[in-house]
Amino acid sequence: MGVNIIVSVTRVGTFDQYVAGVTEKAKKALAVIGQQVRSQAIQNMKGSLQRYGNSITVRGPTESAEGLSVEVGSFSGGKETAMLAAHELGSGTHRTVGEAGTYPIRPVNAPQLVFLWPNPPWGYVHPKIKQIQMPGGPLVFLGHVNHPGVRPQFFLTRAVRDNTEQFKAMFIEAIKP
Repeated sequence: MGVNIIVSVTRVGTFDQYVAGVTEKAKKALAVIGQQVRSQAIQNMKGSLQRYGNSITVRGPTESAEGLSVEVGSFSGGKETAMLAAHELGSGTHRTVGEAGTYPIRPVNAPQLVFLWPNPPWGYVHPKIKQIQMPGGPLVFLGHVNHPGVRPQFFLTRAVRDNTEQFKAMFIEAIKP
């Protein structure tokens, strides 16, 4: 995800110096905006996803033919990037991008999957499933599961969307002569 701003200026006189000054001011403003988007995105994260907050970084600002831009996201390409993308856009049956589906999970180092299921989707675990009632919910034993994925949290999208007017005002103020 990137916040792209194109700077176009027409002015006579010391045009090159003016453009260079505006460009430097715009870069500084974008750097601040990028950090604010990062901070807000981390605040928007819920539950266990918060442990990946340090994986969100800011790249830029950079200058290209399209203008100045700053990117905020996870760019390592590792597990953190995949996890953050899944939670930003949704995964499995909850995907907002790509083909929806479930994820088969099978035991690797044991004959069965064993896990505490505090909130089964229908409010109960089917009686044919082996289970032990525990204080935190049923402990279930299964040969495999078809995980539905995770719902999108849009933590980065909301960080930009909810602060767009503030970012515009900051940017305009920063490039004033």
